[in-house]
Amino acid sequence: MRENIKKAIEDAYGFHISESVDAPRQYVAETHFITTTDGNKYFCKIVNRPLFIQEIVPGLAGLEQIHQLGVERITYPIRGSHGLYLLVGGELVVVYNFVEGQQSFEYSMYEFGKFIGELQNVTKYITVDVGVEEFVFPYEDQIEAQIEAGLTYEGDDEVFLHLREILKRYEDEFRFYMSELRRLIPLCRNQNPELVLSHGDIPGNVMIRSHDDLTVIDWDELILAPVERDIWMTRHHDDFRKGYATSRPNTDINTDMCTFYLYKYYFRSMAHFLADIFSDRDLEYRKKYLDDLERYFRGWMIRYFNQVNGTHYPGLGKHEGNIAIREEQEDDFDSIDTLLRKSFGDEGNDVATLVQRIRASANYLPHYSIVAESDGKIVGHVMLSWTILRNGKTDYQVLTLSPLAVLPEHQHHGIGSSLVNVVCEKANISGEKLITLEGDHHFYSRLGFEYCVPHKIHIDIPKCFPPESSQLYLLANFTSDLQGKVIYPEAFDHLMH
Repeated sequence: MRENIKKAIEDAYGFHISESVDAPRQYVAETHFITTTDGNKYFCKIVNRPLFIQEIVPGLAGLEQIHQLGVERITYPIRGSHGLYLLVGGELVVVYNFVEGQQSFEYSMYEFGKFIGELQNVTKYITVDVGVEEFVFPYEDQIEAQIEAGLTYEGDDEVFLHLREILKRYEDEFRFYMSELRRLIPLCRNQNPELVLSHGDIPGNVMIRSHDDLTVIDWDELILAPVERDIWMTRHHDDFRKGYATSRPNTDINTDMCTFYLYKYYFRSMAHFLADIFSDRDLEYRKKYLDDLERYFRGWMIRYFNQVNGTHYPGLGKHEGNIAIREEQEDDFDSIDTLLRKSFGDEGNDVATLVQRIRASANYLPHYSIVAESDGKIVGHVMLSWTILRNGKTDYQVLTLSPLAVLPEHQHHGIGSSLVNVVCEKANISGEKLITLEGDHHFYSRLGFEYCVPHKIHIDIPKCFPPESSQLYLLANFTSDLQGKVIYPEAFDHLMH
């Protein structure tokens, strides 16, 4: 913890900090666990991002009163001589109670639903001012202006150049979502719904001590809102619904309201990413949030959009310039074979054989074999197939990406990236958990792939390749128990190093 922050906390709270340990850094804030000389522990959040500061501060008094009303399973701000927060050099500093446990998704959905209902039932006792849902498009003017600036950028800033590419790739999708949000706003305003205490980003912000013992953390925008704001993500889960019904048995869930909060969450997050990309911070900072935005566009929320709009794979069937992306057909096999031999040079025969052998095996997944077509010609191809992740005597079936190919004369135009994005989205939507690969970590890291070893997953690669060539893509249904060594099927035997 920086010395000026430490001194400001000690002055405001009247204690001395004997130890400060960095907590796992969250998206919103810099975080620390602090211990005082008398042995008390606290959690400290330091926020330097203006949009988040203006969202966090109005809800702090409400959180304090929820705790005073006897609700124990939440984090709440500690009051000091300056009130419930400090501003230090433009940064927001909030000290919260300390919660033992582990942040996790692996908790009882029944208990979670029951607790959300109990929390909403406390609303009638709240007397302090808390923000109220206004049913608006969040940060609409900012988002529109920054999208326009990104799409029309003509300079040489590498972050803005990549942003332009990303916005063009996903423009059809987010423009559609914009129109849907604008359509829903007047419908929801006219509902005149009951308003309850609402967290707004709740399923992943849970600390657990055991499967049934959970605490809700990271109250970054406490407001009064319809019940749907906290249940749109989990309303389809049977155990959640059963638990919620024990606390609020007569609550009807409004589908339009759930959809409104899906789109509002999407654009609120998008506004935060864009604000950081357009900030005057250093290049690495802006790159980080550009990467986050790209992962977000093709990430975990897609399955919620599909619950609303029907199954749709963003990018699949879409034309980008004169490029169409679609699933391979049997009539494409010869063209794909030629493509592979041209794309991989001396190794082309081996790669073409690999694809033939995968197709002839039980590991072939036709819906995950995608081509890029230009003027009726196959110019790119990507394939996912089954492989084994072995942990001791337990085998898990996961996906591996191999090969990815683009004709040499069509390379460096974003076709390979588009193919990878589409096939990863498709796997995510279908509920898969994990994609592994061996490849250029500079290229694939831009698309959301990570070095696999920190996740306790290992791939044997040639010694001439850097370790980071062994990579994985964590899909929405990934769980931390997926660990072990990747064991390739027989189709890969002729490539073994």
